[in-house]
Amino acid sequence: MSSEIRETIKGVYQRFDPATYRVPDTGDRINIRDRLTGADYISLSALLFGWASALLFVRGEPNWGVIVMFTAFGFDKLDGWYARRTGNTSPFGRQVDSFIDVFAYLVPAALLYHLTLAPNLLASISVGFCILSFGGLRLVRHNS
Repeated sequence: MSSEIRETIKGVYQRFDPATYRVPDTGDRINIRDRLTGADYISLSALLFGWASALLFVRGEPNWGVIVMFTAFGFDKLDGWYARRTGNTSPFGRQVDSFIDVFAYLVPAALLYHLTLAPNLLASISVGFCILSFGGLRLVRHNS
């Protein structure tokens, strides 16, 4: 390593000491696990099944992928029912559910089209983009 590079690195390190750099604490930080309710954990289960269905599609098992995708849909419906039944609805839970819906519904659907139905790459890119963008926009509208 040349001496010029060493001096540059040394100068940067002297100006920025990571031992003294701290993120300011606002005092209102809450551990994310403290904010999760039972319905949020059910939503996370839907995410698990959505991810599993995507992996099954990629591994060449579209039949099992569809079955697991419907299981993800079931857990997505169950989380809303559970939140309303227990009275644990919150804006945070609504955000969690909407974010997870993108992965439980849209990503596996786009992958299913790409891996089993697409006639060519251009069609796969176009249809996959439409599924993800229009579905995502619908979820954003539903969430607001």
